[in-house]
Amino acid sequence: MVSEFQFAVVLVAIIFGLSLTHVMSAVARIVFAHATHQYGLTRLVWTFFTILVLLLNWWVTFAWQKVEVWSFDLFITFTTWAGFHYWLAISLFPFNGMGTDIQIKNWSPRPFLIIFLGLLLLDIVQTAMRGQLFAVPYYLHFTLHYLAITVLALVINTPRLYTALAWYLMTTVFWWGMLVRRFIN
Repeated sequence: MVSEFQFAVVLVAIIFGLSLTHVMSAVARIVFAHATHQYGLTRLVWTFFTILVLLLNWWVTFAWQKVEVWSFDLFITFTTWAGFHYWLAISLFPFNGMGTDIQIKNWSPRPFLIIFLGLLLLDIVQTAMRGQLFAVPYYLHFTLHYLAITVLALVINTPRLYTALAWYLMTTVFWWGMLVRRFIN
């Protein structure tokens, strides 16, 4: 018999898999089309950041197995949270028109950061719904500081700040995933 978690996680795994596939295929298209000169270092950092977020949060889905009683609102929150990861991937590499070609030139980080804000809020909600919001004392502070600096970057709206934010987020998510979640959690 399939548990409720096993049933729900199949859909979420598909969403995360599609997200990673979209990012990786976009990078492959850029490399094979020799369009790296049009791509830019900042967007490359945003790409590594997105891959880290996707992998880390796909791993986090395993924490939902501890939820014994599922309801439709939990399922909706779980799948919406996963869906925002897909939207993050799409906003990093939007499609050109109705085709499957990705937009390489003239990319703006604003839609990406707006979706990232939604993802952060949903991460707080899903963590609370799992009963883990205060289980790790620094989780909420860490997530809220991401929220604050992302809002600040959207308000100030300068390319240099977007670049600094990309490097900061990529670096801190890497260390969060490699050290904090492994040794301190």
